[in-house]
Amino acid sequence: MKNQGKKSPESRENCEEKISGFLFLNEDQKQNSMQEYDVSLKEGRISISNDPLELWSINQKRFPLLSAIA
Repeated sequence: MKNQGKKSPESRENCEEKISGFLFLNEDQKQNSMQEYDVSLKEGRISISNDPLELWSINQKRFPLLSAIA
C-alpha cells in the first residue's frame, strides 16, 4: 500500500545529526535532545488546526532543546 501523504518519521540518526548540528550541542545535550525527540514522537501528531508554534511555546519547559529549534 502506498504512503498516502503521510510522512514516515526520519531515522533517529538523521534527526540526531540535524538537531545537534543546528544547536551545536555537546554529548550530554545530544543525548537529552534525542530523549526529548523520542518522547515527542510518542505523543503523536497535532491536529492541522493547531498552531505548532503555540504548542512549542506551551511545552517549552518539557522540551527545551527542541523548542529552541521551533
